[in-house]
Amino acid sequence: MMRRLLLAALVCSLPAGAGLRAEEPEVKQEELTELGEQMELMSSAFRRLRRQAAEPAYNESSVELVAVIRTAATAAKALVPATVAELPETERAPFIAAYRARMDELIDQLNELLAALRAGDNPAAVRQVDALAALQKAGHREFRKRERD
Repeated sequence: MMRRLLLAALVCSLPAGAGLRAEEPEVKQEELTELGEQMELMSSAFRRLRRQAAEPAYNESSVELVAVIRTAATAAKALVPATVAELPETERAPFIAAYRARMDELIDQLNELLAALRAGDNPAAVRQVDALAALQKAGHREFRKRERD
C-alpha cells in the first residue's frame, strides 16, 4: 500500500515539476545563406589552421585546410553579401566589386600561405595567417551585415 501511495505521489509530481523548471532562453536562429555556409566553412578551417600553422608536423594538414578555405573563398566570391539589399541601387555595383576584390586578395594571400607551408617555412606561414586574420576582420567590418536590435 505504501508503495502505491509513493508511486501515485511521484506520478502526480512529474507534471508539476516540469512546470517549475526555469524557462530556457529562446535561441535566435539566424537564417544561414549560401554565402554564410561558405563563410562558416572558411571560419571553421581557419580556426584550426591558426592553432597549427606554427608546427611543421602539421604542415600536411595545414595545406589541406588552406585548400578548404580557398575552395570556399572561390565559391563565396561568386555570391553577393546580404548587405547589398540594404544599399541604394547606385551603391550596389561598387560594393560588389569591392567585395570581390577583397575575396581576390584573400585568395592571393591563401596562395602565399600555401607556398610557405609547402616550403616548410612555418614562421612565414604564421605571419601569413596573422595577415589573413587582419584581412578577415577588416572584411567583416566592411561587408558583413550588422545585427540590428
